[in-house]
Amino acid sequence: LRDIVAHHVRGTRFGIGVDPEDGLLRQGEVGYQLTWMDAKVDDWVVTPRRGKAVEINALWYNAQRLLARWERGAGNTEAADQLDAAADRTRASFNERFWYAEGGYLYDVVDGENGDDPALRPNQVLAISLPHPVLDESRWRQVLDVVTRELLTPVGLRSLAPGSPGYA
Repeated sequence: LRDIVAHHVRGTRFGIGVDPEDGLLRQGEVGYQLTWMDAKVDDWVVTPRRGKAVEINALWYNAQRLLARWERGAGNTEAADQLDAAADRTRASFNERFWYAEGGYLYDVVDGENGDDPALRPNQVLAISLPHPVLDESRWRQVLDVVTRELLTPVGLRSLAPGSPGYA
């Protein structure tokens, strides 16, 4: 786990790595689909999400917090403190960058190839449902209300809100 975090901080293939400016995890390379939400048909990436994806950063924050706790439990206080500081930075940047005030929910991707993407997708639920929620608790209700109203169906969550470009 230490090695995985270190590789993400240094950067890996496909543009995966921590942005030193804000501590958020970015990813993406033309022609590749890298997140669970992406789809590709032949050479066409149907839902390109290059940039900083909301669920990837929620998972990144949780990885930092979990590893910090485990390091502290193993007596590695210095490593734990460094991870906690990095997680604090990730959380602050996440709350500053991902909040889409106009919609009352989270951007799907920030710093994407076309800027910040306000597509309403279910991925943002990970920001409040993981053991270490990255989103400020004061915004949970708004996110749940929008997701419930726009994405919830009797058989599960839609992958995109009706009326959005690309909705089918």
